[in-house]
Amino acid sequence: QYGLIASLDIARKQMSMEGHSCLARCFAFADQLRSGIDASGVFRVLSLEDMIPPGLEDDRVRLDPSKLTIDVSQSAMSASQIQRELYSRHSIQLEKTTHNTLSVLVTIGTTQSKVLRLTNALTELANDASRCQPAIAGEHIETPLLPPPGLMRELPRQAYFADSEYLPLNADSGAVNPELLGRVASDQVVPYPPGIPVLVPGQEVDEATLRFLRETAFGEQGIEIHGLLHREGRNFVRVTRKKDSSSRSNLHESTPLSASGA
Repeated sequence: QYGLIASLDIARKQMSMEGHSCLARCFAFADQLRSGIDASGVFRVLSLEDMIPPGLEDDRVRLDPSKLTIDVSQSAMSASQIQRELYSRHSIQLEKTTHNTLSVLVTIGTTQSKVLRLTNALTELANDASRCQPAIAGEHIETPLLPPPGLMRELPRQAYFADSEYLPLNADSGAVNPELLGRVASDQVVPYPPGIPVLVPGQEVDEATLRFLRETAFGEQGIEIHGLLHREGRNFVRVTRKKDSSSRSNLHESTPLSASGA
């Protein structure tokens, strides 16, 4: 791949000769974009204090100023909806989203016109949200709360290769399936984005996790769930079989379900 090697060498030389000026321009664009987004009154760029959980304040965690995480929860639209609007109306493609944030990366390739284009597009969407949703402007959109980490009952390898069965995520009534409570997960279950597991093999399934999965899988947040088995319009979770259980599930398979790569 000589073309790639040559481009890396050119990039190295550019950084050695004008790296400081390139980064200074990049950080200036990031500050301009941050100010423009915050001025919309609907969208805001999260600060380090917004993203550091309690207990990590003194761990010297720092924020890369070139990466902007935009909170969209006051717009009454999910991040995936805004992502689609930006693409369909302004041909702006944003790759990284969660249920209520957009991620923007400012690089040395960013230009003044690109900054203004994104700022104007978000300002337009903010004005639309203010006109169309006056009753809820300034309020946060309801989004699923990330459950706390569950208890580990078995080693991941032991749970992954254990005799297992598939149980539906929801009961017939539509509520979370009580048969899953207290069971041990055999697969990773991963909402994507952001691609971080909420269940791993060996973890006990609790009510908070099930509610999060149900709201995420069936809500309007546009989040995919990897690691669930989809069959006949229902979602199933693979869990280790109870040792005293003699019943066999119709969905039982000798080969464990592998979570699709997130």
